[in-house]
Amino acid sequence: MHTPQGSKSLLEYLRTVPDPRRRQGRRYPLAGLLAFLILAALHGKNSLHGMWRWAQVHQRPLLRPLDLWATGRLPTLTTLWNLLQRLDVRALERAVHAWMDDWGMEEAWHRERKSPWKIEDTELPALQTITAIAQQVEWVIRQRGIEGNTLTAALRVLTEPLPESQSER
Repeated sequence: MHTPQGSKSLLEYLRTVPDPRRRQGRRYPLAGLLAFLILAALHGKNSLHGMWRWAQVHQRPLLRPLDLWATGRLPTLTTLWNLLQRLDVRALERAVHAWMDDWGMEEAWHRERKSPWKIEDTELPALQTITAIAQQVEWVIRQRGIEGNTLTAALRVLTEPLPESQSER
């Protein structure tokens, strides 16, 4: 049985990613923004515009759990574009790998999938990484048997420490 080193949620790991914005430009917490993009990708959205539109429709259940409630609304598409252009993608990868590793899932992930971390030259390489993270979240939901609809289960993965799976008990 693997005993996790820490019991931190994915959102807590996302908080370790350095925010590229100036202090005065931080109306929304970076971890919450990354989390809602991951959720949108998990729901089949693979463009920034599609992710933003999905989040606009589903923002009510997202704002509070992702610490985005202070402004009462999500940022503009331009704000997200500018953020993702400057985001340290490698730091985002390290945060997610650390989360997977702390729960003993990193090795299993690499066996299940070919590495999703290959970043090609695109306008927004961060978007590819976010889509790959969404695939990992989906994999974790299935492997851990987390119940609920996709949004509820994914919010649990993002905001709560992972429960031990049935096979590890």
